[in-house]
Amino acid sequence: MKAHVNQHFKFDQIDFEEASFEKVSEYEFICYYKGEKYRIELTGFDIREKSFDVFVNGYSFAVKLEDQLDEIVSRIRQIANKESGGNEITAPIPGLIKEVFVSEGEYLEKDKPVLLLEAMKMENVISAPENGTIREIGVEKGENVKKGSLLFVMEAT
Repeated sequence: MKAHVNQHFKFDQIDFEEASFEKVSEYEFICYYKGEKYRIELTGFDIREKSFDVFVNGYSFAVKLEDQLDEIVSRIRQIANKESGGNEITAPIPGLIKEVFVSEGEYLEKDKPVLLLEAMKMENVISAPENGTIREIGVEKGENVKKGSLLFVMEAT
């Protein structure tokens, strides 16, 4: 099992084997990890999507869990996207496009920010999944998007 945090950090299950938890209330916990204490508050979740929003010591995080089946589906999508000549990036959650940082035809390196998606009062940077050229931008600043809406298409190079 892996955890993707704010689409920037990835943690493997083994990273947290040393952690212990104490339940404070239905949606609040204390986590003890490597000699540190963290107050965690669950503020939202979607069981079907295996995602949840938390505050950790006052900082907001969007967390998406990924298991082996998710990895297999992702690989199949990557193969299909390469065969179709582009990698379609869709909205992982519904929200508001706060900013678009790039333009069509622009070359990007992997992990370079493409746009800013605000969801549940949290700003999520959507980054380039690989090196390539932006073939199409499917949204504009100020637009509300649904989960699964096309954000942009990248052509790998």
